[in-house]
Amino acid sequence: MKKAFLSSLLLGSLFLVGCSVRQGSEEVAFCSSHDVHNDILDGQTTKQQVFERFGTIFAIHFDELGREQWKYSYCKKGLNNQTFQAKTLLVVFDENDVVTKHYFHRYEDQIKMGL
Repeated sequence: MKKAFLSSLLLGSLFLVGCSVRQGSEEVAFCSSHDVHNDILDGQTTKQQVFERFGTIFAIHFDELGREQWKYSYCKKGLNNQTFQAKTLLVVFDENDVVTKHYFHRYEDQIKMGL
């Protein structure tokens, strides 16, 4: 009886863990807007410093002026997809590999079901 209970508890825990999905940069996942703005100073922070702080880039693009843009993303869907959290960090560099500007956006939503 005790063995069956422990087995069902373990399986139930695995099921709940499987329902929560995380994707993207763990470094961005735990950042607040305050953290990002302290870590990245426009006109001062270098590309190397951004890479050391935030790690592997999710995507690299170039804007209409040819400036390199790095995008970091993180999203998490909660149990049964009823909660959603997303964070995006976009960093724009000049020709000297120095940050010209950066944007950080956080989005959170809770889906309510029922009549």
